[in-house]
Amino acid sequence: MIVHNKFDWQLVLKFSLKNILFSIGVTSLAFLLHFIIGVNSWQIPITIIATLGTALAIILGFRNGSAYDRWWEARKIWGGLVNDSRTYLRQILSMVHPNLEKVIITEV
Repeated sequence: MIVHNKFDWQLVLKFSLKNILFSIGVTSLAFLLHFIIGVNSWQIPITIIATLGTALAIILGFRNGSAYDRWWEARKIWGGLVNDSRTYLRQILSMVHPNLEKVIITEV
């Protein structure tokens, strides 16, 4: 992953402006219906909320698990790459310098 020190707000707005405008629109509609028109009798059955909450928890649990699995696989690959590069360096140094005990290898 390439990470820069500068945070680009224009890039964030480019990808999330539609979602931000949709959220503002839904919030404005709810505000308009509740406070200005006076619709106060909104009732949602608790079973719908419980069902949606359970489904959301299961979906997020699976997504979190798969993200962790991808991270762990990348960590294993990166560790193998580091170990292979160190082994390769030691083999090269042993061919170039037969007295490997005198060569000091510093880790970065």
